[in-house]
Amino acid sequence: MIVAVDRRTVRWPVVVLGDLIGIVDDDELGTVIGRVDLSVQEPTGTVLRGPSDRRWAFKAAQGDLLSAECRAATCRALATQ
Repeated sequence: MIVAVDRRTVRWPVVVLGDLIGIVDDDELGTVIGRVDLSVQEPTGTVLRGPSDRRWAFKAAQGDLLSAECRAATCRALATQ
């Protein structure tokens, strides 16, 4: 998805990849730069075919990084449930 950005804040379009999701605390977020219109989202690209897919290692590393970045906030969120 491409985010409709405030051109005074960001000079270029921002692409949002919705295949990885993580929890962050409000104080970890910066200034809002745009909004995603969820009513116009469409699936794009191709589905990963498993470890034989050449993109597999990249997606695994991306998931590991996101997990590490979101670990503290995720633990706090789970502790309050």
